[in-house]
Amino acid sequence: TMTSSSPRVEAAEDDFSVKMSVKHIRVAVIGNVDAGKSTLIGTLKSGILDNGRGQSRLLITKHKHEIDTGRTSTMTTHLIGYDEDGSVIQTLTNPNLAATARVQLKSDADIAAEADNLVS
Repeated sequence: TMTSSSPRVEAAEDDFSVKMSVKHIRVAVIGNVDAGKSTLIGTLKSGILDNGRGQSRLLITKHKHEIDTGRTSTMTTHLIGYDEDGSVIQTLTNPNLAATARVQLKSDADIAAEADNLVS
């Protein structure tokens, strides 16, 4: 037999659907090699200013060769969330580690759940 989901789950799914369709803006970043596209995205997503050695870019790299070469080589999507006041949802799991190499970002699912508006 099929079980129906609870009204609370259905409401959460409806809210998420609205958020991802009505309150979601998609932005493409394009430019020349070494123009700073990934650094800009890393800074916007994490709130960490780059240290001149690619710290904010490293936060969004997906592959070892991107870390080794200092160049990102993939097309990716990154989610940035904003609260009802327009403030960026803090993406760092522990803001006290912002100056260290042990920085971890929240998952896109966590950001989407907390945000009122989204940009990817």
